[in-house]
Amino acid sequence: MRIRLGVVARVGGAVVCATLMVGAVACSSDSSSDSTKSSAARSSGAKGAVDASGAITIVAKDNVYEPAEFTGAGGQTTTLKLENKGAAIHNFQIKDQKGPDGQEYQTPLVNAGQTGTVEFTLPAGAYEFFCSVHPVEMRGKVTLS
Repeated sequence: MRIRLGVVARVGGAVVCATLMVGAVACSSDSSSDSTKSSAARSSGAKGAVDASGAITIVAKDNVYEPAEFTGAGGQTTTLKLENKGAAIHNFQIKDQKGPDGQEYQTPLVNAGQTGTVEFTLPAGAYEFFCSVHPVEMRGKVTLS
């Protein structure tokens, strides 16, 4: 009897442990799958750079920026052109940054098939940007050095 109980306890414990491990793997793969999907939905993964003249073009689609990350020079005036190739209205706004005139660094709202521009000069650092119409889905980062 003792032997049987020991075997049953060991086998039962192994089954419980295996079940928990399978459940953890299933939960883990489901959550990473969702985060991968949402990251892919927000960004193509491409990175851009401001050119020597201080210009960069960002494309807005529904609901992503391409590229969603770009680099440039701190202290340089940057001219950003936003091309809206999506069906919805979009814009580009740098989070919590204003120009010397107190106005937000942002493009106007840009209709489908149209473009808008904004010029900004910021010191070296990392800054977030977003679409004020779709602030959760459309986000990005600019790094100035």
